[in-house]
Amino acid sequence: MLIFYNLNYNSIELCLNFLNFTKMTDTNIEEKIKGIYVVLTVGGEGTRMYPLTLHCPKPLIDMCNYPIIKRICEIFIVQGCRKFIFASKGYENSVRIKEVMGLGRDMVKRMQTRGIEISDLEFNYAPKYDDKGSADATKFAAKFFNINSDMIIVGGDQIMDMNIEAMLKFHYEKNALMTIGLLKVDDVSQYGVAELNEDGRIIKFVEKPKACETKSNLANIGVYILSPKIREIFEKENIDVVKDFGKDLIPYLVNNNYEIYGFSHEYYWNDVGTPDRYLQTTADILNGKLNNIKFNKNEERYEMVWIKEDTYNRLKAQILTQKILLQKPLRIGKNCDIEDALIENSVIGDSVIIHKGCKITNAVIGDFTLVEENCTLNKCIIGKHTTIGKNSRIDADVNEFVATKSRIPVIGDETEIYPNSTVGPGKRVACIADSYKVLATGKFTTLGMDAKSVYFIEKE
Repeated sequence: MLIFYNLNYNSIELCLNFLNFTKMTDTNIEEKIKGIYVVLTVGGEGTRMYPLTLHCPKPLIDMCNYPIIKRICEIFIVQGCRKFIFASKGYENSVRIKEVMGLGRDMVKRMQTRGIEISDLEFNYAPKYDDKGSADATKFAAKFFNINSDMIIVGGDQIMDMNIEAMLKFHYEKNALMTIGLLKVDDVSQYGVAELNEDGRIIKFVEKPKACETKSNLANIGVYILSPKIREIFEKENIDVVKDFGKDLIPYLVNNNYEIYGFSHEYYWNDVGTPDRYLQTTADILNGKLNNIKFNKNEERYEMVWIKEDTYNRLKAQILTQKILLQKPLRIGKNCDIEDALIENSVIGDSVIIHKGCKITNAVIGDFTLVEENCTLNKCIIGKHTTIGKNSRIDADVNEFVATKSRIPVIGDETEIYPNSTVGPGKRVACIADSYKVLATGKFTTLGMDAKSVYFIEKE
């Protein structure tokens, strides 16, 4: 029996909510997670990642030999999520993502290699809709699919290793309309920043503030849990409020005293939308810093050295005689052929040929790439179906001044680097046929062209 003394209606409701929360956490949290929709908002052209995104949507760039968007789904599936909606914008994002993700059979097979049996994975694709931002895309998806459960919203170009169960429990405990994932950062000027009261409720939210505009260093990482009650706000408010989460919706909700809370825990997060962050996240996955992304244990030939079976069989004799020096951490894909070389802390894609005398460190090499004799590849990203001519050096540590945000050299897909070339810090190279697309952004400075390639650098 429950006896309430001197309690008003709101107090009773809070007590009942607490009891329901306690019951839910004890018995039904796994089922609750299974019923939640994960909405992945995917938009934009990914120009910061040029030339890698000239012919490939950013969410489909490989991250340790697996598309970024599959890595994101993997993190949620491992934690029990089963319902996904891809709310994408633009032809390339929508059509290509559906081609790659399909009905999720590949994800089911992948989970089986980790001992996770799945029979109810559900992938949905929102129809063509000219959304005005991430919140507007979510609004459309919620109405189109008639979602009456909680939703988790996440961007399609970020890797996070947060504990979904812990965040969801916090969300229910607070009876929140929205719970926002937050992370401490050093430079608040690049993020939406939240100020919290002692209960974790957001009392102020500023998008990309100056140092004098906030006392907080808690940044919005673009992961949200939304209560079903959010649909009432979606339906009654105009499009200017429901456009972008950070710029429009969150400030409106905070300023109008809605129950918006910040979930601030220690977890891994990185926006992989720049070459530097992409390469850093790759290294972090290789080094086992993400609990929910794991490689196939059967492919681990030595400690933290993963090699696909057919490639390992091809290279085994050279590895045992140390003609090929492989130093952890390292991941090598299928159908690769490598001659005498040193490779460490790198990811090699499928069907890659690396000739003798090469040194590859802290690098990513895409599928179907040919690396000719005596090349040095260091702290760089090499696209797919690319040729690196002999005696070439692609190296972020070349000692030269560079006036750009990023020091990571990036070679685009289907590009040919002539023999004896040096591509130093911050330089990017694309097929010359794509030069017009690079220049049209206004974000890059052209350094020159040869018969096959355009060389450029990102503006400061």
